[in-house]
Amino acid sequence: MSRSASLRLVTALTAVGLLGLACKKEPAKQAEPAKAGVDLASAEPTKAVETPAAASPTGGPAMPPPVEAKSEMEGDCPLPGEEASACPKKPEKVEDQIKVAHVLVGWDGSLPGKKLNRDKDGALKLAREICHEARKPGTDFVQLMWKYTGDGGPGVYEMTPDQRGRMMPEFTAMALKLGVGQVDVVATSYGYHVMKRVPWDFVAPDKPVAKLVTDPCPMEGEDKAACPLAESPTPAEVKVGITLVGFQGAMRSRATRSQEEAKALAIKLVHAARKTGADYWAVGEEVKADAAGEPMLDVKKDMPLPPPMKSLAFSLGVGQVDAVETDFGYMLMKRFAADYVKPEKPLDPVVTDKCPGPGEDPKACPSKQADKPAEVEVTHILLAYKDAMRSSATRSKEEAKALAIKLCHEARKKGADFNKIKDAAKSDDPGPGTYPVTPNAGMVAPFKALAFALGVGQVDVVESDFGYHVMRRNK
Repeated sequence: MSRSASLRLVTALTAVGLLGLACKKEPAKQAEPAKAGVDLASAEPTKAVETPAAASPTGGPAMPPPVEAKSEMEGDCPLPGEEASACPKKPEKVEDQIKVAHVLVGWDGSLPGKKLNRDKDGALKLAREICHEARKPGTDFVQLMWKYTGDGGPGVYEMTPDQRGRMMPEFTAMALKLGVGQVDVVATSYGYHVMKRVPWDFVAPDKPVAKLVTDPCPMEGEDKAACPLAESPTPAEVKVGITLVGFQGAMRSRATRSQEEAKALAIKLVHAARKTGADYWAVGEEVKADAAGEPMLDVKKDMPLPPPMKSLAFSLGVGQVDAVETDFGYMLMKRFAADYVKPEKPLDPVVTDKCPGPGEDPKACPSKQADKPAEVEVTHILLAYKDAMRSSATRSKEEAKALAIKLCHEARKKGADFNKIKDAAKSDDPGPGTYPVTPNAGMVAPFKALAFALGVGQVDVVESDFGYHVMRRNK
């Protein structure tokens, strides 16, 4: 996903700045037929990745793509012990409301950011074994998903006409080929998808939260009200604050700490956040750089979030704190009341020179705003640097900062044309660079904060995990 799209992450995902829809890739080459089976009991579960079924955040044609759904299964169906009703048989009529569940089995190199101890042939063998297991009477497909899937999303997708053009073509083609209860395997560039057509009203149960913090609660100095105890009945929507503790090797992680160090730190932070009178946001300052994006999230039942993350959110009552392991690291979470508003943190100034400087327009100098409009429009120049989030830039952070300050002063000059300055600077945002911003927009917090801190015509700089943003408010 582009850096411009990253600024506009869907609210469900921007809270941790970790997930995004994967772009289409060329279809994977056909694997050689397997010559031996795989022991499901000892097979390595595949590591989750970000929704590889999806293809583009902006969508595509709302129609079945022109590809064939080539089955990766061999031999007769049903085999002994399998149900005939689970064998693929294309329905006579393609319905508008189709829902599928799938297990993604990747190989080393197929899932971005993940190391797997299996090659492509091994992935195909495992996918076929899972398919045979899923065709047996009484098999719980959801259990197979929880155990083996590499899909970081929910694993269950509605394939409506509007959604079909947004998914990998082979994935969509197989979904349209299956009747309810039927199971087959299809290949995409992300791996092998063991896919089952499920009824339209099917809702996968939440995966139980695996306990990370096993100490008694409350411990000395901790608030009993912060101890996890789920509400009954479960609410339809919860508001949570999220803190990510990343580690080396986790999905999209820039952290250098080991997984063991991250786990110990996550447990330590949970206990700190449970202390009587603790400021949850201050506790997370130590690891704030581990994730981009706004750390508040309103979680709804139908949101396509990683199962551990979603399960933890709904396992908490208001004021309670706990943590869970995800593919992105250890995730701390505190539930807040529905009307809670996170206090805004003052922006750290990047440009500290007196304004206006020589030749600069006083009207371009930042000033405190008395009101907060419902929407503003800004244009920005993104100056990324090496090791910034999703950056391919080679300049150092110091070079990016110096350039941002220089461009800011140029943009404050009387009669300056910000768009011409942006074009000459070759912004690292490949998008238009001009965006409407609302208080609830799914944008990284510093970007949104500066947008509302500026008056019309004013120019300033802010740093985010994506680099330095030289920003002008247009209206």
